Amino acid sequence: MDALNADPTDTLSYLVMGWYSDPQDDPLAKIDPGCDFNCILDKLRWSPPEGTDKTLTASWCVLAGMVNGVQWQTASIPKGGAPSGAPVSIAVGNTSVEALTALITRQAEAQQTPIDPDLLEAFQLDLIDVLDEPDGGAVLANAIHTSTFQKFSGGYVWEIVDAPGANSQVDAQELEKEQQWLAALNIAQQKLDAAKGLLASLQRGLYFMWWKDVSWGWQYQGSTPIQGLNNQDLLDQQLDPNQGPSPDLPNGSVAWQVAQQKQTVATLAANVPNGSTPEALQAAIDAYAATQGLPASLRVLKRRRAQFL
Repeated sequence: MDALNADPTDTLSYLVMGWYSDPQDDPLAKIDPGCDFNCILDKLRWSPPEGTDKTLTASWCVLAGMVNGVQWQTASIPKGGAPSGAPVSIAVGNTSVEALTALITRQAEAQQTPIDPDLLEAFQLDLIDVLDEPDGGAVLANAIHTSTFQKFSGGYVWEIVDAPGANSQVDAQELEKEQQWLAALNIAQQKLDAAKGLLASLQRGLYFMWWKDVSWGWQYQGSTPIQGLNNQDLLDQQLDPNQGPSPDLPNGSVAWQVAQQKQTVATLAANVPNGSTPEALQAAIDAYAATQGLPASLRVLKRRRAQFL
């Protein structure tokens, strides 16, 4: 990465490109018999360039964002901080949607301009069409309430379904065998999902520790009565991946816990079909089904569970 430290004053463009590290999070990976490629595009409100062959599809996406006209210079610190010479309005809400609605509503009242707060909130939540439906107000209220809470992945569940075009029946013995290994597969998936959830939590904690450590120089001022809070060495210990359990850190450092949990996730992931791309995942599923002796009239599907708050 070029830090541009020695570059002269110039006007630059800033481009960021990337993709989903977990292919299962990619919206184009959620295509199934119930919603094809065009259905997914409609839900996302995406559209291909005009003249694109309508038979073309995609199973993953590359995302990009660009900013032009960035003024680069190293002679002085860029302007920032609180604005001067003008009053500052502050609004508080459970979410940014509620806060912005409260701010605009109060400003509109001061200017004696009528405004519909429900319509403004629906606009921010992309639910304007809902207001025209029966109980639209209740649906909006529920969406506002739900947006107050952080959403967590519910994990995944494995199912056995009929292959496309198949209509044959399986005997009782085959059905019992399938139920047994499918139950074991779902138990293994539940353990993996729980381990991934714990890993994500530990990684957030590690980020918090890192941020406190790198911002120590300008954030910490004076003294504190809280024991240990004025000691940066304790933060450094938490960031040491080799710092295992000790009298000072009975559970080991946060960095050490993250490393251990990553190993746990890798071990548990070996018990279920996995793949870094949709194609690799499907190949792993097919191989697993073949190992279990699943008839060709059936197929194994991995479905996302509903999120929870």
